[in-house]
Amino acid sequence: MFKLLLKGSVFKLFDFIRPLVVIPFFIRSFGVDSYGVYVQIVLIATLMYPILDMGIGMGVQRFSDKLADRKLIREIFGIQRVAILFFCAMYTIAMLFVDVRELIFGPYESNAMILSSFFYILFFSLNNTLQGVLRAQSKIGKLVKYRAVFTGLEAVLLLTVLYFIKEFSYYYILVMVLCQIIYFLLLVKHVNGFFTFQKASFKLSQPSKKFFKYSLVIIPTALIGWITSSSDRFFITDYFGSESTGYYSALAQYTGYMKLIVFPFTFVYFKEFSKLFDKDFKGFKVLFLKCLSICIGLSLLFFLCLYIFRDFVFFSYLGLSHKPEFEQLVIWFLISFLLINIASFLSTYMLVSKQTKIMLYAISLGAITNFILNKFFLKDYNYANSAFYWAISVGLQILILSIFVIRNIKMNEKNTIR
Repeated sequence: MFKLLLKGSVFKLFDFIRPLVVIPFFIRSFGVDSYGVYVQIVLIATLMYPILDMGIGMGVQRFSDKLADRKLIREIFGIQRVAILFFCAMYTIAMLFVDVRELIFGPYESNAMILSSFFYILFFSLNNTLQGVLRAQSKIGKLVKYRAVFTGLEAVLLLTVLYFIKEFSYYYILVMVLCQIIYFLLLVKHVNGFFTFQKASFKLSQPSKKFFKYSLVIIPTALIGWITSSSDRFFITDYFGSESTGYYSALAQYTGYMKLIVFPFTFVYFKEFSKLFDKDFKGFKVLFLKCLSICIGLSLLFFLCLYIFRDFVFFSYLGLSHKPEFEQLVIWFLISFLLINIASFLSTYMLVSKQTKIMLYAISLGAITNFILNKFFLKDYNYANSAFYWAISVGLQILILSIFVIRNIKMNEKNTIR
């Protein structure tokens, strides 16, 4: 299990290598303003991903014991075709509105930028689904290997673009699309024919209905979660401009490396958590609480280290300039990501126990709070307040999730004794 945990850590580490290496050059070459626009394109991809994925990436891991049912698999991925067509229509309609295009792309708006962003979002989402399938098949080694190839190739090509092109343009996004397509081709070879463009049918078997009853709840959960974690950038752009968004996002990116701590546990142990929860709740509880304790301890260590070396990381390495709101942003981002790591573990418990609706309610409360604070209060204050609002919203999620997790643990312990 330690070997799998190490592989999970390496897999997530690759996700951080590219921004760790590329972002300092990006900011120095294109400026913080361009970085703000780039971030918004990536955030649109994370917004569309749950719709295109339909909860399949997480669902196949929770129902990994059903993967031998070829009819179930055909029905699942047949329905995903409908989601892809829906995304194409939704993206096209959204791009018809000038205000939407200007908000997302700013001065870099062009047909080439819009089209390249479309393909980036599409393949980014499909690749996340395929990663879920490989995790369900316990092909972590293959996944880590291909993630390394993808990350290394993307970093090299993006640095090359930064060297030869001195102004942000669709060429940068096109390189990202190319790398996502290569990654897609590598992954699709190893999913045992799962990802095939099956004919969509709405006459689902009982196992498929049970699967989608679980997975479809993940869609609104993820979309509402996006409001909590990402919508603030668009409010900042609208109220203060893309330069403020770029500065805010760069600080969030590097303090967000704290998430590297929690991912290996939820990434590797999710399948193990699910099996233990169904067969040995006492063993599940011991493993879950042990992982949570380790995660909190490591997160606090990261918090302390980054805060001590904040000037070196953000000024000397990343190349940001010092602004009056810098200290406020750093401390509230660190607090937010500490809370996010705790919330991630609690959400994992809800997914394992199949209490996705309760998780949806908790995330909804946090999202509504975050939206209200940013919509009605941010404009009259400094944009750094958005990081404070983020911490408040995640804190509310933890409060609600904790109540139900504790109640569920007590209930299962009573059932175990009986």
